[in-house]
Amino acid sequence: MPEPYYPKSRIYPLSAMTDRLDLLRVRCMVCKRTHVYYPADLIVIFGDVDVDSLMHRMSCEGCGTKGMDVRTFLPSGQERVGLRIRKLVSIRIRRIPVWRED
Repeated sequence: MPEPYYPKSRIYPLSAMTDRLDLLRVRCMVCKRTHVYYPADLIVIFGDVDVDSLMHRMSCEGCGTKGMDVRTFLPSGQERVGLRIRKLVSIRIRRIPVWRED
């Protein structure tokens, strides 16, 4: 018999990950593209949200789907040597004029 699903008793915000020096591994379930992020960069974009809510908020840059697999991990020294981590450089905001005729 399968185990019943119980809601989580505690949320795990991104700010808790920055204290522990964890990283986020985000993988697209459709095109299998994988990226690694610092939690502090994602706090700037999404705010201090729960890690599980990022699955529905992030979309793949390759195929555009929204079903991402988000996992936290603490890499060891050997894993961190060849790891490519995406860093936030800037956020661009498009300014689109809206006109009204009087």
